[in-house]
Amino acid sequence: MILIVSTTDDPHCDIVIRELNAMGTPWCRFNTELFPRHVHLEIAVRRNQFNASIHFPDKTINVAEIRSVWYRRPEPPIVSALVTEPDARNVAQAETQSLLRQLWAAMHDKFWMSWPLNLRRSDQKLLQLRLAVMLGFILPETIITQNAETVRQLAAEIGTELAVKTISGIVIEKPVIRAVYTRRQLS
Repeated sequence: MILIVSTTDDPHCDIVIRELNAMGTPWCRFNTELFPRHVHLEIAVRRNQFNASIHFPDKTINVAEIRSVWYRRPEPPIVSALVTEPDARNVAQAETQSLLRQLWAAMHDKFWMSWPLNLRRSDQKLLQLRLAVMLGFILPETIITQNAETVRQLAAEIGTELAVKTISGIVIEKPVIRAVYTRRQLS
């Protein structure tokens, strides 16, 4: 069985699911924003056996049945609106996210397409820069700083436009979706 970890509104998963159905390949889709309100996890160690199951509204999947996982842009879990006290919401949100991260880590023996631990590592810009230098890649002059004068000095030194980008790739979603894309910047 293939576990598809995604979000309800991901049309790419819908396309892949159509193909899996056409091939007769068993699959199950876990839309993480439905956890823990509509999807539940149960993990137990009994009689020295580790057992984990995912309970969906219409079926239950034993993690042992899963052979492959496609981790495709899942959303964070959404805590029930009944949890209204801010500290309780923060704890509930942290616990649900941690539980999913730990479940993925416990499934290390599965074939993963985009294993979350690797994705988190691949998002580390400083690590990427350091490894690229260690491996001998030729990189453009790069500076990460909060000091505008340092940036001006680099621009004057190289005598050309700079590419400016965020480290986090942050997207602001409210009141409207906004993102800071890599852009040219004259000193």
